Amino acid sequence: MRRELRYFRLWLAVGWLIVMAVIGLSLVSKLPFPVSYNDKVGHFIAYAVLMGWFVQLFTNRWLLLVHALFLVGLGIGLEFAQEYYRRQFDYADMAANTLGVVFGLLLIFTPLRYSLQWFEGRVLRRNR
Repeated sequence: MRRELRYFRLWLAVGWLIVMAVIGLSLVSKLPFPVSYNDKVGHFIAYAVLMGWFVQLFTNRWLLLVHALFLVGLGIGLEFAQEYYRRQFDYADMAANTLGVVFGLLLIFTPLRYSLQWFEGRVLRRNR
């Protein structure tokens, strides 16, 4: 169900803090930093990081699918909610969010899915 991580609860909390940060940044009327690049790249990266984070925490593919569906729904819902916060509604943002989730989910097929296990084993063990 979940990976064998010594600090699983901490990593899970970090994942949900990232979700809350994405929600907050999506709903503020003025971003705290200038956006001088194509914001679709930012949407893609944010959702890829989110899904990639949960790929590192869970091994059960159904549970990962639930997280992926939640994140896709979140990205779509936030686009609709942005109209109430003086932000621009954009179907392309929804597509970028969804592609980011798919990319993050595909990390399950790469060694990157073990990044937190590697970090705990190599970095945190050394500092104990």
